[in-house]
Amino acid sequence: GSAAFAPSLNANKSAKTWSFLAVPKGNSDDSLSTRRDFWKSVGATSAAGAFLTLTTPLPAQAAKKMSQEEKDKENIVKGYQRLTYFLDNWEKETSNCKKAKSEFDGCERTPEKVMDYIGYKSIEDPLFRADKTLVRLEPLVPEELESEFLEAYEKYVENSEAANGTAFVSSWGEANPGGGKDRIVLFLERSKANVIACQESLAVVIRVLDLKV
Repeated sequence: GSAAFAPSLNANKSAKTWSFLAVPKGNSDDSLSTRRDFWKSVGATSAAGAFLTLTTPLPAQAAKKMSQEEKDKENIVKGYQRLTYFLDNWEKETSNCKKAKSEFDGCERTPEKVMDYIGYKSIEDPLFRADKTLVRLEPLVPEELESEFLEAYEKYVENSEAANGTAFVSSWGEANPGGGKDRIVLFLERSKANVIACQESLAVVIRVLDLKV
């Protein structure tokens, strides 16, 4: 279905179970070392991945790494641009005039585009598993900007999940007890705040990594 990649509202959100707040954000060598250890634990590869790395010729490894890195950078920029367009055209993008029962009913608000733009509906979307993309890009972060990048990462993960969850609830607004079009709009506007936070987080990432937009 269209929400095949949307996480269950009852599922444990692994990204939020990490001890984000336990990661020191100071500038001391100890806190920097701890933050580096954090990223290493988040981005640890599987045994199969490690075996592939060991058995792949070095030139091929370098080419593959460069290709993945460039793709990750490109996806972050594209994702940011898509969210910017989405927010600039919020009313239009979250309305579906084809569902109107008659020309007098106007257009219906639909939350599906929220899940689409934040990468929860297609593996081809630039923001699909953006949390993993950010983890892969972390080694490129200058040490003095590590804390800022981590905060942007946390903010993005939290708000992308919240936006998807709120949009999902909104999509069932009329089916729920006491629901109606007004409830759909209410939850839709709540998800907008999360989308704004996601866009702001990606803007920080782009600045920290000095990416071209």
